[in-house]
Amino acid sequence: MRRPELPARVRETAARLRPKAQKAREWIETVLKVLVMPVVLFWFCLAMLVFPAVGFAFYYVCGVLPRLIWRHVRSVWKLSEGGSPEVAVASDEPVRVPYLHRAGPRVFPALWQDAREAYAKEAASALTRDYELFTSIGRPRRRIEVFGDRCIGLIGCAYRGCWLLAIVLATAVLFLPALLLHLLVWTVLTDCFRLFCALCRTVDRAARGLTGAAGVCPHADCGRVVALPVRICPGCRARHRRLEPGRDGALHRVCRCGIRLPAAIMSGARRLDARCPHCSRPVLRDGHRTRVILVAGAPGSGRSVLVRSGLAQLIRRVRSLRGSVGGGVRGAAATGLFGLRGGRRSLVLLDPPGPAFAEQSQLDAVDGLHHAHGLVLVIDGPALTAVRRASTDEDRERILSVPQAAQEPGETAERVLRNVAALPAGRRPRRIAVVLTKTAALRRTSAGAGLADGDDAVRQWLVAAGAGNLVRLVEASAVPTRFLADDAGADGGTDLGGLLLWTAGVPATPRRLRFVPPLRLPRPVRMRRPAAARTGRARYALLLSHFAGLVALPLVLVLLQTSALPATALFGLPAAYDRWADPLPGFTHDRDLTEVHQGVSWPTFKASYSAPVTSPAGPRAGATGLWSTAGSPGAGEPGHSDWLEVDFGVPVPISRVELMLTGVDPDRLEIRTPDAAGKWVARPLEHDATDLTPHLTLDEITVGVTASAIRIVVPGTDRPAGVSIVTLRTWSPSSRLLRLRPSGSGLLLTSTANRAVTVDVRPPSLPPGWRAAPAGAPPHRVPARATVSAGLRLTAEADARPGPVRYAVRITEDGHTATAVCVAWLTPTASGPRAQPIVCDGG
Repeated sequence: MRRPELPARVRETAARLRPKAQKAREWIETVLKVLVMPVVLFWFCLAMLVFPAVGFAFYYVCGVLPRLIWRHVRSVWKLSEGGSPEVAVASDEPVRVPYLHRAGPRVFPALWQDAREAYAKEAASALTRDYELFTSIGRPRRRIEVFGDRCIGLIGCAYRGCWLLAIVLATAVLFLPALLLHLLVWTVLTDCFRLFCALCRTVDRAARGLTGAAGVCPHADCGRVVALPVRICPGCRARHRRLEPGRDGALHRVCRCGIRLPAAIMSGARRLDARCPHCSRPVLRDGHRTRVILVAGAPGSGRSVLVRSGLAQLIRRVRSLRGSVGGGVRGAAATGLFGLRGGRRSLVLLDPPGPAFAEQSQLDAVDGLHHAHGLVLVIDGPALTAVRRASTDEDRERILSVPQAAQEPGETAERVLRNVAALPAGRRPRRIAVVLTKTAALRRTSAGAGLADGDDAVRQWLVAAGAGNLVRLVEASAVPTRFLADDAGADGGTDLGGLLLWTAGVPATPRRLRFVPPLRLPRPVRMRRPAAARTGRARYALLLSHFAGLVALPLVLVLLQTSALPATALFGLPAAYDRWADPLPGFTHDRDLTEVHQGVSWPTFKASYSAPVTSPAGPRAGATGLWSTAGSPGAGEPGHSDWLEVDFGVPVPISRVELMLTGVDPDRLEIRTPDAAGKWVARPLEHDATDLTPHLTLDEITVGVTASAIRIVVPGTDRPAGVSIVTLRTWSPSSRLLRLRPSGSGLLLTSTANRAVTVDVRPPSLPPGWRAAPAGAPPHRVPARATVSAGLRLTAEADARPGPVRYAVRITEDGHTATAVCVAWLTPTASGPRAQPIVCDGG
């Protein structure tokens, strides 16, 4: 079908409107280009900057930061194991290094290296892709793509670099207290360990000195003093030359095989096998109060036979006294004596080799002479010069089978006694015994036929046999001496065991206490856990301190922010933080004095004129109404004005007045206050007016005065509606740092801050007919979150009426001053004045 043609009138109208439509479309496009496109581009760029920032923040805070913390905790846990308990290298002792010495010094460098690797890994993984985009690494592309990639790479590098730097600083701040606390605890533990080791070493050495624990090598060719024997590990037989409290352990130390060895006398070091540090042969395990007897004599005088026979008789003698012997050393004349009066002792018979006393040079090398408790001089009777000269041929045949000493016994004994006399008094033998040996053969000769037993008989015979010089030297030593004639080969013999006990200074009497068996070596106890895991309590103490340091800073910040810590805790840190976070000026706030107060008609309102259906109290907060000057007489006359008065009854501080009004320019308003003479004086004002509607204006007027009343003066107008004040609010400043609460005994001051403040209680402002007197000394300091009382005695005169009272407390801190104000309503009652709070913080 053919389309019908439009009427001519319609075509003319369309042709006439087409240019206008074209112009309208061009105008719209221009508006879009000029106004809308910049706005869209702005929001697009903002989104491109904000969204990546939020995404990167979420990724680094919720992803990277926990990962770094977890890696740090895992590294600390792994490093706290202390590694392998390697054998000590600084000394020749086969011991394992204690945990504090092997784990403490290596933790901090290892943590520093691990942190560097972690940060480098995060930086490489974060910035590599963005750097590749920025440098357009890859195949060639179009310019727009290269430009976009470079923008994205630049933004990514900037954001990632900033957030990575922030994370590094955050982790450094978080890890620093942990490392410092770890270092502090490790230092304290190490110092305590060293102090304890030094104390144990001192006690151990004192015990060794008091109990005579310094033994003597019992072997004849050594005989040196063993101050600290070499102890043998029962597990691996390793030699420990310095088994005493020290750097490797206080009471115990761990051998390289893992066995825990006692390192002090008090912990049982005597139970281990001992070796001489000089000749490496066994010595007595228990060197407790060792007594050394030196057997001296010419070669061939029968010393060895005397030692064997004497030791056997000594054992029989001790057992006859209900004692016991034990703990001897194979191949040496040494044994332990138990059950005798005076406690257990160790007895060592030193018999140096024969040539040791042949010459003076060899005698000087005998070390046993310098620490012997007793000295036994062995005199070979048949070898005496006088006996030889007096012997006949028949006597020589009788003693032909008996070996004789090659040297003169008297000369050898005199040489020994001269060396003893040259020693210091404290190192000389305390007892000397002279034993005449081979008496059985001697009695068969004519020279020894008259020899009898007993000290005096032996002494007289020696003097008669030409050994008088020897007897005089022995008696000149000024020590107890005994003389004995003995023949070890004879049955029964003499009491040689008793003589040895006497020479050693051991009482030959039994103990009155029950028998104490000798100390035996217990079965060695091996480690139950691997050596690498045996770290003890020191590891857990260091771990606990490190993890406590990790949570210390966040926990302290949370506690400080919530004011959960007392003000005096942590050397006053909560108080200082509260003073920094909430300074005194930050507690100042404004309160509306003109709002409606339940039960009290305060303040009072008056006006020069009020339009019908309006009232002066209508604009106050909480009331429904307004105040208007519509119909005021003389409103159109020049110089006419109306006023609205607010009477507070007592002087109160007023910072600003807020008015919502219509019908007048705010700059023409005046606020007047009464002076001391009662005359109304205009105050300088600062207006901040805001037009809410074409006819409604909100004006905030800064006053900054202290007055008992204010009067708002509005100029007259010829408008029929006059001037209307819809809202009136009068703001008074006060500090929330203190909460004031009137009480029957005065005024209660409650601190709301976590710090102590200095206060000055000002006299209250009272209505006429009331008096106030202080009751006691006013407080000058309010503790943190505490309540103190300022005693006030209020009295009402006969004509006193109910009225308002204003309490004020001045607060001073760090050079700043603030005032806490409380307004109450005083009412005289039969029981006394009653103060009802009107405008009080927390009241």
